[in-house]
Amino acid sequence: MIQRIQTVYLLLSMAFVAMVTFGATIFQFDAVGISYKLSACALNKYNAGSELIEIDPSYLYIAGITLLALSLLTIFTFKNQKRQLALGQFTAVLYFIFLVLMIIASFMGADLTGEQEVTRSFGFGFYAFIIGLPFLILANIGIKRDKKLLDSVNRLR
Repeated sequence: MIQRIQTVYLLLSMAFVAMVTFGATIFQFDAVGISYKLSACALNKYNAGSELIEIDPSYLYIAGITLLALSLLTIFTFKNQKRQLALGQFTAVLYFIFLVLMIIASFMGADLTGEQEVTRSFGFGFYAFIIGLPFLILANIGIKRDKKLLDSVNRLR
């Protein structure tokens, strides 16, 4: 009975974060004759013929790995609900901070690319990252519910 639905929610959240971390395009910035694609692994620069010109490393990869590790740790601390709830809430706050930073990075496309005029378009990775946050919040709600159930059972003993 304990640790049922929140594990599913955490796994779904991890699946969406893994999609972003391991290759989905988050943003695409288009300038005159040059296109930039930002993924968690790198900022790729393409010319008009879709040939890869250069790759700049991206530190979003470390953020994705951190979120995956914290979510996995949250799943495996099911025997201590207080710690699991604290880890889940910390992961949700960190996830939200990374989401806000990602949105700020989308508005700073000209600074990231070094071009004067760029147009921004959102990729699948951006939407996948947004979809993962509600699953993480639902997992925390499930953890709270189980903690409350266990506390009420312990009071009856």
